Order: sequence, then C-alpha cells, then structure tokens
Amino acid sequence: MRHLFSACCLLTLLVPAALAQELPAAPQPPAASKAEAKKDVPSAAPAPPSPELLALLDQIEAKAKTLRTMDSRIRLTRKQGLLGDEQVRFGRFRYAAGVKAVPAPLPAPAVPAKVQIEFDAVVVDGKAEKVDIRYAFDGYWLLETNAKDHAATRREIRAKDDPKDALAIGGGPWPIPMSFEKAAILAQFDVQPGPAGPAEDKREAVRLILTPKPGAKLEVDKMILTFEKGTWEPVGATSLRGDDATEVLLSKPAFNDELPKGTFSTRPPEGADWRVEEVPKR
Repeated sequence: MRHLFSACCLLTLLVPAALAQELPAAPQPPAASKAEAKKDVPSAAPAPPSPELLALLDQIEAKAKTLRTMDSRIRLTRKQGLLGDEQVRFGRFRYAAGVKAVPAPLPAPAVPAKVQIEFDAVVVDGKAEKVDIRYAFDGYWLLETNAKDHAATRREIRAKDDPKDALAIGGGPWPIPMSFEKAAILAQFDVQPGPAGPAEDKREAVRLILTPKPGAKLEVDKMILTFEKGTWEPVGATSLRGDDATEVLLSKPAFNDELPKGTFSTRPPEGADWRVEEVPKR
C-alpha cells in the first residue's frame, strides 16, 4: 500500500487550495533584483543519509506495503504567515491503497489509490462552526461538496492515460504521508531526521525532514513527515511553502478494515437545488 503515506501530502496541498478561497490572499513580497540575486550564496550540500537513517526508511517503506486501508479522524490546519490567519478543520479521513497492474499470463489493470475527507467542523480566528464539506478522490477525479451552499465541483486531477502518480509525496496537488517508496523519495528529496519528541496526541513519534533537491519540480519548499515510533504508521505531515504552512494530524486510526460501500464516489449530488460544476483536465 505504497500510496497511504503520500495521500497525507496530497491533502496538505490540494485541500488548502480550497481553503485559500475562504482566507484573504496574502500580499506578495517584491521580487529580488538581478543584482540582489547574484549576492545569494548557495548553501552547502546536505550530508548524505546515514546508515541508521536508511534503515529507518526501509522500516517505514516495509510498513507502508502492509497497509490496505485507513480510517481515522483528521485535523487540517492552514496558516498564512504574512497575514497571521489560521483556519483549522476537523473531520474523518479514509484511504484505500492502489494496486499495480499485473502483466500476462493473467493480466489485470492497475487500480489507483483513493482518498476521502469529510469535514464536520471548522475554526477560524477562534470561532467554531459545524460544516458538512466533503472531498472524494477516486484516483482521477476530485469531488468537493458543500452541503450548506448546495455547491459541488468535480475536477479532473489525472487523465485515464496519465501515468503520473497523483498521490506522490510532494508531486501532487496535496501532503499526508500515505505512499512511501524509499528510492523515489531519495531521488527527489534530501532527507534528514527531524526533531525527536511525542506527537500532539502524545504518541511517540519519529520525524523526517524532506527538502526538494535542486531542479526538482515540486510544489513544496519543505515537508516534515511524522510516524509513530515502533509501528511506523503515519501520524501526519507538514507542508511548507513560502510563509504558509499546512499541517495534517491523523488520530484514532484503524487500518485494513473494510470501508463502507460508496466511499470515494465522485458522482455529484442530484437535485435541482444543487449547483454542480465539472472541470476537465486541460
């Protein structure tokens, strides 16, 4: 179940894009002049991963391969640094692993990983309110519904013939560490151990700091992935981009249970009172 660890990452990038519509846009700082840019001194190359760190990555990768489904509570926090705005959403997170294609003699097509979040509460500037906002991603299409506004948007994220992994860590429009492939991560990121200490829900945690390598075309400046020590199950992720940060915390998880029928459906709601927009991929 290699995608479980990247779905978290996907969420901290894609869902925040929707949250940004509800928060005022932060002013952009002036671009540096060419003369100022020339003054920048390139930082020293990071040290290569230690044998101990490589062994840890092996353990996390091995655990990821055993996880078929996940059902947990989720807290997603979006912080805009320049404005000081913060929005926190609470809800339920569900995930189902993808399956790679099987070649002959008994061929079977690949099945993409899927993610669903149902937010039931939101806190903005300290004020809490109940909500009914749902995101469902079936591996190709993302459906967002807001029951209060009776509005739904169905957006194509990945074409059927697109081999790109929409849930890859740092490469999709989202961050939750659901998919974890050691070789792919080391090819795109400089990886270093993060600060020790328990997670916010008191679980003993291990953290990894991922910094995109020069030339990597990723949608983050830095990521921090958090895993429960010993079990190596995903706890959460933080995505940093400019002055903004998006944090995901997964709590009370259940792994490898059967999920309800209809989970991950991207079929828009029916009814004359619903406004539905469909956005194909260009």
